[in-house]
Amino acid sequence: MTVIDKRNGRNGQTVYRVRVRLQGKPIRTATFPTRAEARQWGRETEATLHRECYFTPEHTCAELFAYYGEHVQAA
Repeated sequence: MTVIDKRNGRNGQTVYRVRVRLQGKPIRTATFPTRAEARQWGRETEATLHRECYFTPEHTCAELFAYYGEHVQAA
């Protein structure tokens, strides 16, 4: 989930803070001078986190096929 907050920066100008949260992942935060930049970064970061969630390189295809042969076909 992406949340964009409008804030006052140190120099008094308006800045936009973006927080991207996805269950099981660390919160990602960034600050931008425009809302459009904040929105774009939020979309890209959220998409990246979703890809990491489903496509983790923990196992190789060979390991997957071995598991399938032992557990799924044997049943």
